Amino acid sequence: MRLRQIGFILCGALLSFVAAAQTLALKENHPQTYVVKKGDTLWDISAHFLKSPWLWPRLWQANPQVKNPHLIYPGDLLTLIWVDGEPRLVRKPTIKLSPTMRVEPKASPIPVLSFDEIGPFLTSNHVFEADVDLDKLPYVLGENENSIAMQEGQTLFVRGALQPGVSYAIYRPGELYKDRVTKEALGREALLSGLGVAQQAYAEDRSVLTVTRSYREIRQGDRLIPVPSQESLNAYFSPQPGTLHNEQAYVVDTPYKVTSVGKFDVVLINRGARDQVQPGDVFSVLRPGAKVVDSGANDVSYREYGSAGDKLFASDSEVLPNDRVGEVMVIKVYDKLSMAFVMNSQNMVRKGYALANP
Repeated sequence: MRLRQIGFILCGALLSFVAAAQTLALKENHPQTYVVKKGDTLWDISAHFLKSPWLWPRLWQANPQVKNPHLIYPGDLLTLIWVDGEPRLVRKPTIKLSPTMRVEPKASPIPVLSFDEIGPFLTSNHVFEADVDLDKLPYVLGENENSIAMQEGQTLFVRGALQPGVSYAIYRPGELYKDRVTKEALGREALLSGLGVAQQAYAEDRSVLTVTRSYREIRQGDRLIPVPSQESLNAYFSPQPGTLHNEQAYVVDTPYKVTSVGKFDVVLINRGARDQVQPGDVFSVLRPGAKVVDSGANDVSYREYGSAGDKLFASDSEVLPNDRVGEVMVIKVYDKLSMAFVMNSQNMVRKGYALANP
């Protein structure tokens, strides 16, 4: 179940962007040099230079000094140069010597994303696909102390045939997600209760499970599935501009039902594998424009703060344009939904915010 940190050292140097025609625009007042610090990520470093940090592979492209851009170490000096009219970063290693002239060993190379930040979402969040029949999944019957809330270390009895020695995730079904326009069922929220290892069956279609870890109280009726393959594999991501084919993409939900999230949080979006979404796709998040009642310079107000009469009869109302508040990167793809990591946010991201091509 435990993800290996090596899974977060991405293979971006080996991937060419389909959006190569995009302008590699530098930020105003960008630095000419940068010394890599412990805790940096490639995304963070690129964000010092680029307006669109998801284009970071192009910043390192065609650079013989940075053959593998993920092999950048704390202490390396990066210098901005120009090649064929586009900016590039080159590396000049800085080797620190102790008073005894002993060369200090380098730390581990920096990753593109922080394992500490992204790991919990990959290992705990899950969605039941819309076509999954929950009634056919194995479920918890209970245990012999008559506990309503079961926890780590307990032995549980399960209705359903489990494979001995296999690790299972225990989920509590939650909200059914439906598209706000088409009303199509997209999937069902799955709340991770715990993890366990199956033991020998004690009767036909009856199994024993030892709980190895609990994240919340395990209850009777919680469903079991083998640890999802997406979570047991290394997670290789390479940021790339995503492509949306219509204007109906939006944030379906936020974790733990909080009203808003920011950088290093995760959101659920209504696009998945059937929409050709893949891990690494980056999308912009758009805050909806406010509704304004404009009856003249001396009588302008936000519609939500207006009187009941303003809301019912105002003829001079308009909606302000959407504005971009951040970017998200897809980290986990289902058929009709995906989980996306908030890579950058100038303002808080909320449920219902629209998505756009970056």
